[in-house]
Amino acid sequence: MRDTVEAEVVREFARKCPKLNAAIAKRRYLLPKVRQADYVSQDLCDNHFRRMMMEWALGRIDRNNSSAVEALNLLAALKYDRPLLYLERELGEKLMETNLPEDFTTEDIHWPWPSFRIMLPSKLVGAPHYDGTLMHGVYVDLTLWEKGTEMGLDRKYAAELKELLGDFTGSVDDMSGTGLQNRATGFYLSAMSDYQMEGFMPDVASCISSWQDWKLRQMIASTGHVLAGNKAGEVNHKFLEWLRLLGLNLLLFFSQEPLSVIPDIWVRKPKTEGKHLVSGLLPARFVGDCMPKFRVNPPIMNKDYEPSGLTVAPHWVRGYWKRVVYGKGRSLRKRQWIMPYRTGRSAEN
Repeated sequence: MRDTVEAEVVREFARKCPKLNAAIAKRRYLLPKVRQADYVSQDLCDNHFRRMMMEWALGRIDRNNSSAVEALNLLAALKYDRPLLYLERELGEKLMETNLPEDFTTEDIHWPWPSFRIMLPSKLVGAPHYDGTLMHGVYVDLTLWEKGTEMGLDRKYAAELKELLGDFTGSVDDMSGTGLQNRATGFYLSAMSDYQMEGFMPDVASCISSWQDWKLRQMIASTGHVLAGNKAGEVNHKFLEWLRLLGLNLLLFFSQEPLSVIPDIWVRKPKTEGKHLVSGLLPARFVGDCMPKFRVNPPIMNKDYEPSGLTVAPHWVRGYWKRVVYGKGRSLRKRQWIMPYRTGRSAEN
């Protein structure tokens, strides 16, 4: 019964909001078969997007509480045609093990896009819910809302939502009113989880911070502050700490060198058949594809080296960040990601 109602809501949304629906669902990513089980379905994410847009139109989102953080990330997705990348499990595990350098600050990060989404492999990021149930991240949205920038729902989308929801909504002007970031540039993070209570939308964790010359490590630990509208005992601070660690490591990862625009390599372009949207198909894009192609050289063994007789079983070493000094007079600095590598030798070697 619930699936039937959900399908009817999606059909009605697509019929009354064709432009907004196309903006949400115009892309379908083709995953390699070996990775398909790692990620939730795109339909689940798109349906959540649709529901959040209806909640926004109905005035059910308090623009001063934590749900507004998620809504802002979705509005930014529409504004910037947000890129979406999949985080490989093997890379994600290493990023989760990587400690941020003590002296790195927000000045060391160069945002590749003003807003983007990272699809997370199952059970990579998790922490117990306040009722004791273990919850895991499904995706994480990151947005940098720069000072002086307006953010809001495009008027054409607001008009469609008015057509869909009628007198239950405010006016088109009210729905499409923009907010101006007039204080300080803000960092917005929200993540959908796999935890869902019967009759409710999936749990979403979110946080906001000013983006100034902070030391990155200081941005991870929870301050215990709770946004308006949230009960202190229901905020999963540990889950958010893990998400901030991963989010900041991803931003550093993307900051290694400038990223070019990621083109859409369509297998099938989106189109409309009658009034029905046929989503376009394109290969999934992975975070690892953005890694600079560092040349990996094995260490040179000194010719006078004499084996000690000690052996270490071959194993993987996690990646880490280091600051590299270079340039004339060693006056320049850059960050470099040292890739995970296999080390150790067996007795047979």
